[in-house]
Amino acid sequence: MKIEIRPVKLDLTDTCRAYAEYRMFSAISRFDGNGVHLDVLLEDRGADEEERYRCIAGVDLPAGRVWVTAAADQIYAVIDRAAEQLTKSVESYRSHGAEAPGRSYRAAQSEQRP
Repeated sequence: MKIEIRPVKLDLTDTCRAYAEYRMFSAISRFDGNGVHLDVLLEDRGADEEERYRCIAGVDLPAGRVWVTAAADQIYAVIDRAAEQLTKSVESYRSHGAEAPGRSYRAAQSEQRP
């Protein structure tokens, strides 16, 4: 699994980077994370924003890419929120059968409709 953490307007400490890598790894490793590529963007939107920090995470899956966005007033909180959303999104993606090779998420969703 490859996890790429990219800070934007943020001086990311080694401790915070390690925490982000750990949380994101934990969020998707149970979904057989071998060969998975995960992009994580951590942004400081400025003290004037109500939710100062934003995290955008995207993971490549066999039939497409899952993206989540989270915001919070603390950096560790935004990482936690994004990791939780990522887990839920990948679970939803997989529960619709989109993990099967050659099937798109949209095609799997249409099969679920009555």
